[in-house]
Amino acid sequence: MASFKNGLLKHPSGFYHYCFRVQGRQYKGSTRATDRATAEKVLVEKRREALLGKAQLRTTVLSVRELVLNWLDAHRGTH
Repeated sequence: MASFKNGLLKHPSGFYHYCFRVQGRQYKGSTRATDRATAEKVLVEKRREALLGKAQLRTTVLSVRELVLNWLDAHRGTH
């Protein structure tokens, strides 16, 4: 079984994943980076967000109109 080294692990897909704990809560996810330098920068930012409490889930529900506008904005280049 592979283990995380300094909070990072290279997944077989080629992307780096992170795993760390802050105040007993575990944070895991993909950095979406294929090189270690970029993955380390993402890891530092994720740790900072966790320490500052910014890694909160969305608590408000978007309306259908807002969802459509967000989707259109994200896909503007292809549509």
